[in-house]
Amino acid sequence: MDKMKLRALGRRLREDGEKDGFGEKAFNKLLSIPEYEKAKLIMLYLSLEKEAPTDYILEEILSMGKRVCVPVTEGRIITPCEILKDDELIKGAFNVREPAVKRPIKNEDIDLSIVPGLIFDKSGGRCGYGKGCYDSFLEKSDSVKVGLAFSSQIIDEVYTEAHDIKMDYIITEKEVINCGDAKNKK
Repeated sequence: MDKMKLRALGRRLREDGEKDGFGEKAFNKLLSIPEYEKAKLIMLYLSLEKEAPTDYILEEILSMGKRVCVPVTEGRIITPCEILKDDELIKGAFNVREPAVKRPIKNEDIDLSIVPGLIFDKSGGRCGYGKGCYDSFLEKSDSVKVGLAFSSQIIDEVYTEAHDIKMDYIITEKEVINCGDAKNKK
């Protein structure tokens, strides 16, 4: 299946996602990943309306005393910027929320990156929105890569290309999928 058809399928499957209680269930799954406990700085996307929601996850990570950065996008370039508990959020590129005050973070300081996608497979394949922002960013990152999705967004196989970055884990409201050998990271 080509990428356009995968994206269309992902959008349909995402509609079947159950948002009620998703954040709490997904956060509890995140706690079971060994690399989460060790992580000092976590990159987390701020969800759009139809994406797997992240607001609860953000609050819980910050309440545990961990640092969090979020992607700020200009053109197709992601700059991770630290977010604090009471930061004012504004709409940035692609209508994604971002902190009004930008505190850029070095990619190499990020221990774990939690990213969105339209569709995933259990081997870590990810199909995003087609702009390549996350693949370009993750290619330069040694962080543990975690896809966050509704269980409805997991399929048997995602067609990937050489530039597509695989996930180490995928978290849904139902399970943690270990996609490979993440323990050798950071």
